[in-house]
Amino acid sequence: MEIDQKYAAAFPEIDWIIGAHTMNYNSTPVIEGNTKITQVLSRNHYLGKIEIPFGANQNIKYSLLESREESQDLVNPNPMKAWLDEHKQKLLQIQKEEQNLMVSSSGEVELIATAQSCLECHAKQTDFWQKTPHSIAYATLYKNNAHLNSQCIECHSVGFKQENGFQRPMDIAFHDKKPIEHHQYMQDLGKIFTQIKTVRDASVSQIKTINNQWSKLDKKYKVDHNFANVQCLNCHDQAAGHPFAIEEIKTVNYESKCIQCHTSDQSPDWYVKASNKIDQNKFKQNLKKVACPKGKAQI
Repeated sequence: MEIDQKYAAAFPEIDWIIGAHTMNYNSTPVIEGNTKITQVLSRNHYLGKIEIPFGANQNIKYSLLESREESQDLVNPNPMKAWLDEHKQKLLQIQKEEQNLMVSSSGEVELIATAQSCLECHAKQTDFWQKTPHSIAYATLYKNNAHLNSQCIECHSVGFKQENGFQRPMDIAFHDKKPIEHHQYMQDLGKIFTQIKTVRDASVSQIKTINNQWSKLDKKYKVDHNFANVQCLNCHDQAAGHPFAIEEIKTVNYESKCIQCHTSDQSPDWYVKASNKIDQNKFKQNLKKVACPKGKAQI
């Protein structure tokens, strides 16, 4: 994007620069002098549409369109699918090699609480959560060969890059404060995900079934900390010493937490296009879909 801005400044006679060489993507063009700049090469799920009208005094319109996995079969055979699959496989191998050179958890830090520990007391809330797309958000990355991508994993997990979380995307599951052997666990997890095409289209019963199967898989591999998915501490704060410490009841600003991942580029339908500010009505509707039922813990 910075290079395109330099080109625009150097050549003001250019009307549009359509770039594709960085990970930037924007829902509205970046303006540099007389030049509009746009890029959509990010995670392969957006297309840019520029409408050029005929006639005077008509504005050229730009919009960002979401390209979902389910639309890839509209063109069959789709030449882009094979190309992207090959590209992602190569990228996945590079990411594995890089992460194998990185230092994993030392095993000395007390890890943050994951949903596995919360369900012991918060059964009602856990049951609700296990029926929401948040609870299998990691499947979106896995099915798109992006589960080792550090740019994606943060919004599909809890505790990434935190001292008491996990440092490498490949270390998504732990036993006794140490990452488990990655390869076979991932293969078995992939088999569970084959029953859905996309997380977005998965039914409540399918999501719950995947959670039940995933729980059995974690028991098989003796996983005691699974950082995958959008879970309890992505939304809620927890006092040190919980549940034995006396906690001060605080009003949680969920909007500030949600928009860290649901940005105007990732979730453009959450925002008012004219101002690029959050649409409060749309936000409240979406929050209601994932908000856990209130109730006391069952201790």
